[in-house]
Amino acid sequence: MLALHGSALPAVAAALERKDLSLETRQRLQDVLTKAQDVVSLPGLLRELRALEVLERIGTAEAREVVRVVAGGAPGARLTLEAQDCLRRLKTLKDLPKTQ
Repeated sequence: MLALHGSALPAVAAALERKDLSLETRQRLQDVLTKAQDVVSLPGLLRELRALEVLERIGTAEAREVVRVVAGGAPGARLTLEAQDCLRRLKTLKDLPKTQ
C-alpha cells in the first residue's frame, strides 16, 4: 500500500473509522498511515515532491501546466494535495502587484 504513494490513504483512514475492526487490523492500518506520513521512507514520493518544488520555483506557463496535471491526480493522495497547494501558491504570486 505504501508503494501507492498515498493514493490509498483516504480508504485506509475511512477503514479506521469502522467499529468492527479487530485490534490487529486497526494496528496494521495505523502503521500504514504512520509510515505513509514519513516522506523519507518513500524515496519515490520524496523525489516527486522535490520535482513539484522545482516546478513551482520555475513558475513558467509550462511548469504550471505540469503542476495542474499532477493536481488532478488521485483524490486525497499526498502528491495530489501538495500539487494543489502549489497551484494556490502560484496563483497568489501571479496575483501580486509587480514592483519595479
